[in-house]
Amino acid sequence: KTFIYSGGNVTRQGTTYTDVFVARITAGGVNDLLSAYGGSGIDEARSIISTPTGFAISGSSQLDADTPPKVYEPVEDWQAPQGVGMKDVVILTVNSNGLITDGFTFGTDKNDAMGELDIDENGLLYLSGYIGSTMDFDNSTFGVQDKNSAILAIVDNSGGVASSIVDFYASSGSSNGDARSNSVSLSSSDDIWLGGRLAPGAQPNLFFGQYAEGFDRAGFLLRVGS
Repeated sequence: KTFIYSGGNVTRQGTTYTDVFVARITAGGVNDLLSAYGGSGIDEARSIISTPTGFAISGSSQLDADTPPKVYEPVEDWQAPQGVGMKDVVILTVNSNGLITDGFTFGTDKNDAMGELDIDENGLLYLSGYIGSTMDFDNSTFGVQDKNSAILAIVDNSGGVASSIVDFYASSGSSNGDARSNSVSLSSSDDIWLGGRLAPGAQPNLFFGQYAEGFDRAGFLLRVGS
């Protein structure tokens, strides 16, 4: 409930036990700054990477909670917009000092979550994870109704209203399937690796033209590029 560190004590927000924090550690091993984000729902962080301006965190956040999640430590800052239900995807922007300053969200009306993320030579973020139902993007519908679909989301995280999804991919499959991507790594925007699992169900899971069938759960390693 209370996080104790060198700079003082931080008490979580709301009635759950899961808020997001990023801690700054000095060269001497002292935790001298902590920035925290959360609300009365479940908020989780999955991965953090360095960016040209600081850091980016991927995770999930309950945006329809009674107390909406926001940055509350060391000072109040960015507040997440109202979500569409259950857990949504959240990207938190962290400046070079270790403070959470901005965020970007998207999702479905079911549980959605991110895995790891990476950044390309143009500064775009690549996110692995899953969506829990269908999602509309660029006049197309992605995913399977009320089931988990593995995704690759490419996001321009410029900040504020300039942040947006640039491109989006999701696995397809049957109504009793389950798929998710857990990790992503790239050397460039033309050499992307994804890892995760596919649980085909009655029909194959199809992701970037590759498919899995005949398994209860099948791990996958997938390269996307020319």
